[in-house]
Amino acid sequence: MAIYTHGPQSVEGSGAAGDRVRAELVRIAGAAEYRVEGVRGPSWDRPLHAPAGQALAVDASADPGPWLLRVLLAANARRVAVLVGNNHPNVTSEEGQHALADALATKFRLRYLRSTPEPKTAVVVAEEVPVETLAPGDRVLRHLLDRAHGKIGNVWREGLVAVSGGALTKNAARDRIAEAAEAGGLRAHELAVRLVDLPRHRLGALLDAVRSTHSG
Repeated sequence: MAIYTHGPQSVEGSGAAGDRVRAELVRIAGAAEYRVEGVRGPSWDRPLHAPAGQALAVDASADPGPWLLRVLLAANARRVAVLVGNNHPNVTSEEGQHALADALATKFRLRYLRSTPEPKTAVVVAEEVPVETLAPGDRVLRHLLDRAHGKIGNVWREGLVAVSGGALTKNAARDRIAEAAEAGGLRAHELAVRLVDLPRHRLGALLDAVRSTHSG
């Protein structure tokens, strides 16, 4: 199975939007509440961080489809605004919108601004979900989504231990993961890659398995 390895070297700087559109993207990202330090390119090889009080603005207007999810997995910020084409597959239909929103539901709440700032573009606005509002099983999932550049198996294990408050040992966590991975049809090599690199069609099975491993 091919592992998704596109990063800033392969995508950044391609098809960048014009100055007026980028200025409007910054305005939307900031929403009169956050500072925005310029517009970033659509890279995800490393985490995209924004300090407290700042939001991220990302120009992914040349995205053929797969970049948006990767960018949002890489992003750790209170608010993120991503510019994409108005014909982006995660924007044009309810099915596409729900698929993206469901995958990221424990990390971000998404809004889709069609034909914004111009008819050929759209902006996806992601607002961080407060961790304290999540159920324990969803907190394990959030632990993984917030650490998309770590190896899936390691981050999953650490999340289980952390959410249990230390009641669960690392060995017990490994046992739960092995059982859930087998039940969910996950392959051993998939647990050894970074979440941000996992092929999208395998993401649903992984998230279901992660959510199932917390009990009590």
